[in-house]
Amino acid sequence: LGVAMGVSAVLRAYACAQAGKGLAVQVPDALFVTADARRLEHAALNIMTNALEAMSTAGGTRLLVRAAAIGKDWVELTFDDDGPGFAEPDRAFDAFYSTKPVGSGTGLGLALAQRFITEAGGSITAENRPSGGGRVTLRLLAATAPPTVPGVTAVSAVSAATAATANPGQASDV
Repeated sequence: LGVAMGVSAVLRAYACAQAGKGLAVQVPDALFVTADARRLEHAALNIMTNALEAMSTAGGTRLLVRAAAIGKDWVELTFDDDGPGFAEPDRAFDAFYSTKPVGSGTGLGLALAQRFITEAGGSITAENRPSGGGRVTLRLLAATAPPTVPGVTAVSAVSAATAATANPGQASDV
């Protein structure tokens, strides 16, 4: 989970910095889920892109991505922003639904995210936060840590993402 979120955060960090928006990722390296990493990255990237675009056009300053174990069987991943929230949270995952002006989006980003997450046996919801802004929550099946490979050292992509978001435009040592 940490690697997928780290890759997505690194890809969005520059765009957030250019827009003057903050991006914080708090995903423990010890959490693992049963999902295709590329599809999880794609879903996270779509969610982050939607949040950034909403904050850029209608106000908002920060996107916070967090993950936590829910019991021993589930991992919950939340994307909280302080933008305008969802116009119609119940329709957020409808294919071709968009509140953007014509020509500014396809309305497929969150629909694809929902497909990827449900195909992995998880769930995804969208809601408006009581304090303002939007929240997208993914609930994914927890997995055990992958086996270690002798001679191979894992690098934390979350650490790289944190460095990239803390110091936009600067190279990371990771």
